Amino acid sequence: MVELDPFEPQSVPVKRGALGRLGARDVAAAQAADGRAVVFMADGHEGGLLWRFISDGPAAEPNALDQGALYAARFGAGGLRWIALPADAEPYAAAVARGANSLGRPVALALDPKGNVGAACTARTNFKYAVARGEKAAEMVQAKEVPPDA
Repeated sequence: MVELDPFEPQSVPVKRGALGRLGARDVAAAQAADGRAVVFMADGHEGGLLWRFISDGPAAEPNALDQGALYAARFGAGGLRWIALPADAEPYAAAVARGANSLGRPVALALDPKGNVGAACTARTNFKYAVARGEKAAEMVQAKEVPPDA
């Protein structure tokens, strides 16, 4: 992931490796109620996953995206759960091994004015759209999390 400063045209893009090497197709960012940065990512390939990064520090800090935790989504009867991934693991392999499931082919993310996160998906199946309804971006930090060693 590379971060650009839209307000500083002469700035140099900065790699943000803590967000994982995912080949993200789309990204949506928000600020959690406690001020941390929350970045949602869709990897956009067949069998793709939905990812979430939460910064350790305040979103307003210049290097907020350098430290934090990476999660993968698991959808099921109990709703959406975020699986915490070990920092030293290859993200996709760790996510699949820990039970993350595919959205088909997630290609676009959006945050609506109420803070809901939506993911548009395409696949060779009849699966067209998936929406994380009832999950406010600012509240997703509080979503059930599976610890890295579980």
